Amino acid sequence: TFAGRHMALLLSVVLSLGAACSPSQSDCGLTGDDDGTIADEHSLLQSFLTAESGADGFSNRHAETCEGLTNQVTYFSVKVCIGDTQKQCFDVILDTGSNNLLVPGCGAREDPCFRREASDSWQDTGLSKVQSFGQGAVLTSIGTDKVTMAGMSAMMIKGVYVMTKYHAEGMKWLPGLIGLGKGDGGGPDKLFIKRAGVERFSICFRDMGNDGALRLNIPELVSPVPNVGSHHWSLDLTGISIGAHGAHRATLAGLDDTLCGESSCTMVVDSGTTLILGPPDDVTTLISSICRAWPRCEALAKLSPGRSLAGDKAVFENLLRTCTAWLTVEKGLLEIPSIFLSIGTGVFELSAWSWVMLYGMPPGQFCRAHFGTFNWKDVMPKPGWIFGTPLFYEFQVSFDLPKQQIELKKGTCTACGQVIVLSEETVDHRRPRWQLDPGTPRIPQYNSSLPV
Repeated sequence: TFAGRHMALLLSVVLSLGAACSPSQSDCGLTGDDDGTIADEHSLLQSFLTAESGADGFSNRHAETCEGLTNQVTYFSVKVCIGDTQKQCFDVILDTGSNNLLVPGCGAREDPCFRREASDSWQDTGLSKVQSFGQGAVLTSIGTDKVTMAGMSAMMIKGVYVMTKYHAEGMKWLPGLIGLGKGDGGGPDKLFIKRAGVERFSICFRDMGNDGALRLNIPELVSPVPNVGSHHWSLDLTGISIGAHGAHRATLAGLDDTLCGESSCTMVVDSGTTLILGPPDDVTTLISSICRAWPRCEALAKLSPGRSLAGDKAVFENLLRTCTAWLTVEKGLLEIPSIFLSIGTGVFELSAWSWVMLYGMPPGQFCRAHFGTFNWKDVMPKPGWIFGTPLFYEFQVSFDLPKQQIELKKGTCTACGQVIVLSEETVDHRRPRWQLDPGTPRIPQYNSSLPV
């Protein structure tokens, strides 16, 4: 096998790198975006990956694998194991909006936590780094170890970040995170899927507490769209429209000029973000447009004196809070217009089922739209949106690392072990997705000094 034939070579790489930097050396500290990877490390690891996986660190020799994703209300988690013969496993957030692997360290929080001294393959580097998230920051200690996810393994040289201190009390809930972002450049970098030789993967979510699915080493994408982001998986969003569920493109009410200006918007595809986020004014405009295209909402909104976009938004949100009073078995959420995204030459429908949630138990149930605000003015020169979990409920989202492509495929999210049969109408879009409690939405934290 791959591991059996080349473990000796890999261990020699690890041991040589473990001795390359000690805690007493001043140049071991990391700043900014962790560009402290020494040249020798990159050369050794690149030589290893080139010999075994090709010039780009990828390989076509791996069979497709699948791992179930656990529905954690505001995000989905995946099982990740650290260590060689003595594995320690954790359910961590699956995040296409970042690149690193973070696990909770003992001492900073109670179990489950990663015990470095219990791993037979852990190599400490003496390096540390503060990493920021939407809810706060954490201090991490950086090391080398073998990592396994979805049946694929990789030696993560200086690629395991152990959380040792939480700078905000609210961050102690963070179970860990594995980034499936696009990486920050050529070579192996710190991306697990790249170091494991994975070229393509797909993610989809399921409701009602059912597992989603992460599939690695999937076939070539059929209808891909180019990734336009340099640091994040992103699409060129040329327009946002509102229309009835299943509407033909020609019948859509366009908002392109309002929301995307004369050019286009950047659309970040982020499985680790709970909501659909956009600039505050644009989110209000979007919700107002949905209200005006929804007869029930329009009838109430036009009664308001001095009608405004904010007034439409208030009426829309109030209707959702009282959704159990008007949801019917026959039509349900289908009476709420869908959002249509113009990407490349295609138009992709996000039905209300993907972004409206039903919470609580009778008689106190209520609905809420998964919209939020995020100001991109300090990050990019044109409007930008982040599409989080709703996109992964509506579509099977696939990614191609070498070709830098993304595919949105409509259909059922099938669990691992099930045959994948995608058809246009296999989800009952009338019935809202349900959770007992809204929880705390995950929001992103991006480095505003870097372009998207």
